Amino acid sequence: MTGGHPLAVELLEMYGSITHGDWLRFLDEEILDVLPDEHRDLLSYLAVTERPVEWSVLAEVCGLEGTPPAELLSRGLIVELEDGLWLHEAMRERLLLYQHWWWKWWYPISWLIPLPIRDFIYSEDVARGMLHMVKNKVSEPVNLGSGAGVTIKEVAEIIADYFGKEIEWDITKPMGDMKRIMSTERAESYGFNPQISLKDGIIKTIEWYEKELQNGSR
Repeated sequence: MTGGHPLAVELLEMYGSITHGDWLRFLDEEILDVLPDEHRDLLSYLAVTERPVEWSVLAEVCGLEGTPPAELLSRGLIVELEDGLWLHEAMRERLLLYQHWWWKWWYPISWLIPLPIRDFIYSEDVARGMLHMVKNKVSEPVNLGSGAGVTIKEVAEIIADYFGKEIEWDITKPMGDMKRIMSTERAESYGFNPQISLKDGIIKTIEWYEKELQNGSR
């Protein structure tokens, strides 16, 4: 798979390496530079993952709808595996080659956003949920969560906005499972729903820590 361009195979055989300078320039000029921004975003996200990513996760993070882009699939830039979408290795090499300087200069910082999606719930809601289950004599296991997926990016940005700080993402670290969301159907069936939003819960937590630090607690 070489991007679906008629010269791709011939050039790759000529250069003999997917990291050859002329081959990389070919990828830029004939493939990357002519892709829509949202498709380049998708490729950029896949470049920093260590395993295939479910389309539902990619679509949510990249703001895409429908099915995986047919253009990227037909040209072999991405492939559909059993566990999700995967990026062509030549494209991965190209996108990560200069990640320490050229990448950050050429592409928006938003392209370096962490993908993983998690489920968060505030501690007060957990305590309230536990009391709710005890009072209602619930004897089976129940997940207490929000039931809504949130990217690590969203969590970090709430904290950064609170302190008025900029974020520089380190894409070299492993990201773990791409998606972990609790099923809250059983909790909801017993009449329990979280009351505190993600943003409010994070701000409450920060304010608690700030207060404790001011009081000399460790």
